[in-house]
Amino acid sequence: MDDSSTPNNPPSTPEPIPPTPPPEPSPQPEPTQQSEPQTSQPAQEEQQATSSPFNNRIPDFLSGVKVPEPRIVVSIIAVIVIAAVILALFPGPSTQTTSTTTAVQQVNLSRISACEQINKPGTYYLMSDINYSSTSGACISVVSSNVRLVGNQHTITGSGPYTGLPPYSYGIAVQNVSNVTVTALRALRFSYDLFVNNSIGTQVISNNFTTSTLAGIYLLNSVGGTVQENSVSNAQSTRGGIFLSGGGGNKVFNNSIYNNAYYGIVVNSTGNNFTRNTFGSNAADLVCNLAAASSLSNVFSDSKCAINDYCGFASCSINVPFNISSIRLAPGSVNSCGTIYSPGNYVLSKSVSASAYLNTSNPLSKSVACIQILAPNVNFDCANKQINNSGYGIYIGPSSNVNVSGCTFTKDTYGVFATSAFNPKVSNSTARDNTYGVYITNTTGGGLSNVNLTMNNTYGLFVNSSSGLLLDGVKAQNNTYGIYMNSGESNVFSGGVATNNTEADLYCSANTYNSTTNLAQSISCGVTDCSWASASCKQTVQPQLSVYPVTSCKTITDPGTYALSQNVIDSGTCFNIESNNVGFNCNSHLLVGSSQKSAFYVANRQNVSISNCIITGFNVGVNVTNSSSISIDNLTVNSPASGVRFSRVSASSVSNVKVTGQSFAAYNFTNVNTSTIKDNIAFGGSQQGSGFLFTNSRQNQITLNNATENPVFGFSFANSRNNTVSNNSASSNKNVDYSCSGSSTGLYSNPLGINSGLTKSQCAWMVVQSPLTVGPTCQAVFSPSQIVLGSDMVYSSGSTCFSAYRTNSSSANSTLINCAGHTVYALHGGTFADVVGASGVKVYNCLLLNFSVGVQSSNSISLSVFNNTFQGGGVGVMFNDTKSASVYKNAVYNNTDGLLFYNTTSSKVYNNLLFNNTVGLGFYGGSSPIITNNTARNSSTGLLFNATRLANIQDNTFLNSSQGAIVCVGSAANLSSSNGDGGGNICQNASSTCSWISASPSCKA
Repeated sequence: MDDSSTPNNPPSTPEPIPPTPPPEPSPQPEPTQQSEPQTSQPAQEEQQATSSPFNNRIPDFLSGVKVPEPRIVVSIIAVIVIAAVILALFPGPSTQTTSTTTAVQQVNLSRISACEQINKPGTYYLMSDINYSSTSGACISVVSSNVRLVGNQHTITGSGPYTGLPPYSYGIAVQNVSNVTVTALRALRFSYDLFVNNSIGTQVISNNFTTSTLAGIYLLNSVGGTVQENSVSNAQSTRGGIFLSGGGGNKVFNNSIYNNAYYGIVVNSTGNNFTRNTFGSNAADLVCNLAAASSLSNVFSDSKCAINDYCGFASCSINVPFNISSIRLAPGSVNSCGTIYSPGNYVLSKSVSASAYLNTSNPLSKSVACIQILAPNVNFDCANKQINNSGYGIYIGPSSNVNVSGCTFTKDTYGVFATSAFNPKVSNSTARDNTYGVYITNTTGGGLSNVNLTMNNTYGLFVNSSSGLLLDGVKAQNNTYGIYMNSGESNVFSGGVATNNTEADLYCSANTYNSTTNLAQSISCGVTDCSWASASCKQTVQPQLSVYPVTSCKTITDPGTYALSQNVIDSGTCFNIESNNVGFNCNSHLLVGSSQKSAFYVANRQNVSISNCIITGFNVGVNVTNSSSISIDNLTVNSPASGVRFSRVSASSVSNVKVTGQSFAAYNFTNVNTSTIKDNIAFGGSQQGSGFLFTNSRQNQITLNNATENPVFGFSFANSRNNTVSNNSASSNKNVDYSCSGSSTGLYSNPLGINSGLTKSQCAWMVVQSPLTVGPTCQAVFSPSQIVLGSDMVYSSGSTCFSAYRTNSSSANSTLINCAGHTVYALHGGTFADVVGASGVKVYNCLLLNFSVGVQSSNSISLSVFNNTFQGGGVGVMFNDTKSASVYKNAVYNNTDGLLFYNTTSSKVYNNLLFNNTVGLGFYGGSSPIITNNTARNSSTGLLFNATRLANIQDNTFLNSSQGAIVCVGSAANLSSSNGDGGGNICQNASSTCSWISASPSCKA
């Protein structure tokens, strides 16, 4: 078995726990109370605004930068230009000679061509590219409000530093100001290309920030800003392309954020709006710290992103929930979700919900615990408060002597989950409207006391592989299953109620049905199938249900019908089916994996069906080996190595399955026989992904499948024969749509099939019609032409497809008909090419199937027919009254007759292969044919001469001819015909009618 899973055992810790990112600069989302890292360097921009070196003075790190003197000439020119503009817009009467002097307010319009500090309001234009040689401080520092810095598409290039350690350098630094705009510039190779600190209303518009050591844009304790239509790329640290810390109310929209080494945007801030941003090729597009992890902390919309780490407000293709376990809870009052690592007494001071931290619509959030207890000797008192919207309300891990009391659990996947624990106790609590009220697995001792389990979607109490539990005063009512005993011994039910549950009040699996150590006493019970509880329950039934509900990954060891009732997340093989006669229906629920295992693994089984599943994150969707009568129907499998993998499988079916993003093969069939593969889709593979791979597979029905946009093959057949492959479609597969290798290539390897596609390789038995390539249509040709087929085609009329004529007024001499290796299939017979009177016509590189006549000619000269295959029709070639024809290197299979020549003169017929025809080669009348190196097998007559003279035969082979290898009729039979035997001919069943054969002993009469 190449896959394994632990049956019925949820993970020992709530999984998947989000991975811990690299340490610097703290990509693991930081607690709200943390400030930015402190350093002893002058450029401590990570401090809070009150301690910033930029407050009300020129920063120390700018002390070495020369601030230019005011440029008087430039100011005068600017005033003159403004005055001229005003006069031009408002000219006075032309006769006016007096003037009035008024005070005109000077507008600060400044040009920048070197690094400097901007300490006055105004508009500043970058007039050239700037190179900044220092590895600390800022090239352009803005310490005045109401500034507009326009880059004019110029570039500010820094010199690093190229480490994450201070001192830092800045392309542009904006600090302690308001209403500053930075636009239309490019900055690169700084620690931070743009740094905005403790500022209000900063506008960052249409810039390009790239190749920063730490971050392209860093907003620190800044509010009300806009980051719009920028390109931010190639940031090299865990600060990401755009880094927001503190502050809030900023708008980040219409930006292109790509190729950053760690993150696209890092969010350590709340109240921001992220809209219509585009992400690409970042290790993760979005990451949040604790303050920003809440689903309500920020707004995120209309953005295309792939991976979101911890940001509950955002939705990407993959969304990793925040690692709540990073919140450490201390003994005493508790007011949040988190993890307990120390013994002691804990009291919940308010109701808590995981929705405060997570986007609970994300299926991955269903695996996150609100309260996780990983320490011994813990007393956790909820004080009648609620824990809700969690994967696990309280998770008790490997520990001892944990007491939970006074809790209400609602809308959790598991109210309480205890695993691998010793003596855990839950008392005076309620679990209502969860999937599982209480789940206990691999646990010894402890139990429940005065616990109310009601209206839970599936199970009130689920006990698995646990022993020595005391279940006292448990009320399990109005659940689907009240109490479910999957496995375990020496458990005692005392008092309590188990009634009015939909399926069973006290249910035992096959593992616990006949237990002699479990005990039920003094309980009020309705329906049970547990033999040991029959004295306490009103009705005992057989332990067999029409449908077994499933809520988590497990090994299925018993026949029956199983139905998934919720989404499931698991890190190993999810469902290991180890029984025959199993039906599994996912009911369109989601299976999410995080491993190199399979969602379903079936080995050495019969009569198993799997249907209606959405599978993502697994290496293989459905993996079946050494089995038969397997049915796979209506599945969606996203981004696997293979969606469906069958090995040594027979009499099975795969239908209505859609596989996308596969890295190897959407459907991988090896040694699969007598099965049906129908109505499936393989779309958009990655890496070396193909659509459908068949290896050493026989007698399968492969129809109505589609393979599109895969990096290698659409369909591939390797040593796979006798399959019916028809009505499939393939397009835009990078290597080839249909590929054949080994014994799959030959004409007889598979029955004829007609499929839609653009390209094929070595699949001689397949007709591939192109829905996109417009090739030549059948036509009558009256002038020299070149006809080249761009794809396979189907000919349906039953008459003549291509005709080449010579008339008194026109001539199709020297016409070329080149099929370019494509196949032409005749639905109703007919003739592919008819040459009438024309000379120098060539027909070549065609595979012609089911034509009444492949190529025919009359009254033509120098006709050439070569490199063709004629299969399954009437006559391959039929020439009448034709001179100097050349017919060579053709293959003629399974036709009524092979190559027939009537009254032809000086024909050259050589290197042809003729198989299973009535007459292989036939010459009727005419003279002077040269017939060499041809092979005819399994014909009634290999070579027939009827009244033909001056023929010359040499080095031909005629095998297994039932009526004679070479047969002569009429004048062709005697020496007077002057026919000649050049020798080297090989015959079986030689005829006695050709008296002129002398040089080929096996062919002599």
